[in-house]
Amino acid sequence: MDFGRWFLHESNADRNFVASVLFTDEATFSLEGVMNFHNLHTWADENPHAIRPHGAQRKCSINMWAGIVGDCLLGPYILPERLNGSVYLTFLQEVLPKMLNDVPMPIRQRIRFQHDRELLHISA
Repeated sequence: MDFGRWFLHESNADRNFVASVLFTDEATFSLEGVMNFHNLHTWADENPHAIRPHGAQRKCSINMWAGIVGDCLLGPYILPERLNGSVYLTFLQEVLPKMLNDVPMPIRQRIRFQHDRELLHISA
């Protein structure tokens, strides 16, 4: 709720605010047409009835990253099969800055990078 209020406040105070947010996500796509469970979430500390499918996309799959800021689409970018903190840091420091070269300077000067606030996770 607090984030929603803050976001609305910033948007009302600055009509260009939303255009300066870099929204990003990553997903795994299967070449076999297997359902992507990336957005499947169980919001409970404990739920004995929750079933989380795993291992469904280990064969013929690809990990992709993409972002959007203003009217600019960044990517898609193919991530390695096993993404860890070191590889992701290299992506943030070396790959993403090159992608941002196509974003107009006024947006780059104000850009805010939105992470999905996920804990350490594996995109399934």
